Amino acid sequence: MLTEAALASFMAALFSMMNPIGNVGVFAGMTADRSDSEARRIAWTCALAVAITLLIVAWSGPLLLQFFGITVHTLRVAGGVIVLLIGLQMLFNNSGHKHSTA
Repeated sequence: MLTEAALASFMAALFSMMNPIGNVGVFAGMTADRSDSEARRIAWTCALAVAITLLIVAWSGPLLLQFFGITVHTLRVAGGVIVLLIGLQMLFNNSGHKHSTA
């Protein structure tokens, strides 16, 4: 069982990954033309889908990583390389990635 400190750390990490405060604007923009009851139904459906996905990954994730022979350290390195590549793309302002002509 998790200690209180470990549980608090887990909840803080989960909260930061899900970013509910930052996603409120996205949800509001995507459901602006819907009725309140329909937006509420969409929110509950989305919350249920996210909860099910998180539970499946939490329970089967270690087994899946072990099956493919991936360690946590290699996963961290791969994530760091991806963040590095994204940062380098942002650093070198590629005009081909612009979305507007202005």
